[in-house]
Parts: sequence; C-alpha cells; structure tokens
Amino acid sequence: DAVEFARILAGWPRLGAEIGERTLPQEVRFDDIDGVSYTKGCYTGQETVARVHFRGHANRWLGAVKGCPLSCMWCHNPEGQSSEPQVIHSPAGERIAGKVYEAIELASLLNQQVELLRANDGGITFSGGEPLLQAAFVAEVIDLLNDVHVLLDTSGYGDEQDFRQLVARSSLVFFDLKLIDNAAHQHFTGCANDLILQNLHALSELGKPFVIRVPLVPGVTDTDLNLSAIVQTVRDLPGLLRVDVLPYNKAAGSKYQYAGMEFKPEYVETQVLNLHTALFAQAGIQVHIA
Repeated sequence: DAVEFARILAGWPRLGAEIGERTLPQEVRFDDIDGVSYTKGCYTGQETVARVHFRGHANRWLGAVKGCPLSCMWCHNPEGQSSEPQVIHSPAGERIAGKVYEAIELASLLNQQVELLRANDGGITFSGGEPLLQAAFVAEVIDLLNDVHVLLDTSGYGDEQDFRQLVARSSLVFFDLKLIDNAAHQHFTGCANDLILQNLHALSELGKPFVIRVPLVPGVTDTDLNLSAIVQTVRDLPGLLRVDVLPYNKAAGSKYQYAGMEFKPEYVETQVLNLHTALFAQAGIQVHIA
C-alpha cells in the first residue's frame, strides 16, 4: 500500500520484513537513523554489535585468537585469556569458547567469503586474546588467503620477529597502548611493557599504517600523567593515523563468573573518566573517542 511504499522509499526498516532475529543493526541502517546506542544501556548481543561498529563493517570477519600473555584487570574478554577451549556457563546455557582449526581449514572457510568481505572496504581482522601468541598459525592463514584487507589487532606483547612477520602480512594495525610506566603496567596487566614499546618502535619502521588504541580505565590509564606519556611516546612515529580512546565498560565484570574466573579490579569502576583528549589534539595527533 502507499504507506509501505513510502516506508521502503525512505529506507526505514520494519520488524518482520528487513529486521529479523539474525539481523545486525548496521545491516538495516540503524546507525544512520539513530536506532541503536553504543554508549548506554545493555542488551543481548551488545558486545558483538559494538565490535562491528567500532572495529569494522558488518562485512568484516573478526577472528578472536584464543590465548593472551597479559592479564589486564579490566579485560573485557576473560574467555580469551586461555589458549584452550573452555566451557562458559551463562543464563542462556553452556557454550564452548574456542574451536581448534588447521590453518588450511580456516583459510578455506574464509576464502569462500572473500568476495563479500572485500565489498565496501571490508576484510578480515585478527584479534584476541593476542594473535602474537599464535603468530605462526595466523601467518599461515594469511598466506593462504585470497587478496583481502587484513587488520591486525594486537597488544604488541610478543616476540619481535613474530610481530614483524604478522605486520608484514597486514594492511592495517590496531596497537593497544595501556600504560607507559613500566611498574604500573606490570601491576595492572601482569607483564612489563618493554616488549610492547620495542614492537611499537619496530612498527613505526615497517611502513604500515597503524592506529593506537588506549583503553580508558578510571584512575589507572586515564590520568593526565599517563595520557601525556602516551602522547610523548607516539607523537613523532611515522605511520600513525590516529589515537582511539576507548571508555571503560562496566559490563565487563559480569562475564568472569560465567568463565569460572574472579573479577578483582583495583580501581573504582564508578569513578568519572578523565576524557582529556585535548592532550592529543594539542600535539597534532588526531584523536577519536570510540
């Protein structure tokens, strides 16, 4: 009828027509019509939807490689810390986090989708956990892929040769930078930051574009002292596109009990974040609040 025709012409999605239980908000223009918020509220599937929004398009495959050498107090993916598959107990029932693949098996599955993934600047993202922990596997998968954009999302903690081989195979790098003070980094993440800073400088020499990502944890990483130190560390690095600051998400702690882990933050989650992005802007660094 006329109303339905007008709705379609205007591009407004309707439940039961364009919108179904397997539809992502981005696939039906919810981003464009302010139909979904990424910064408030809580809903089923929020993490997946937010990742699509902040890390890539709906036609971007995100592979979370299990296993991480860091144990950040604010980790939003505790099920990614162990390199082994594990049972997750939640109100929705049990599920297994993690699946074992051979490199050729995973590459074959991805190559079936490459044409779709390439469309509209899509591609493949290797995240974690930490991809450097399984660098040989990730490198083998990338080598077996057809021509497609590859994004490496890494904490930077790993062997420099492993880091270099993955960067060389990637189109873009997302590099996490949490704390510059080594003692504070050791305390809050369980590891020193020497390897991270070493790989950051290696990255600046490799000619690949990269984005620095800073998780803002109240009273820990969001202090002017730490943000200023990050500015001084990255301001003159060749290849830097921008800095993304990622506001703390209080929902992270609820995931730990389902993974059989304990959430023990040594900071006040309710403390107001210090969003002092002017520190980056004043240094001529493009900054984005994700």
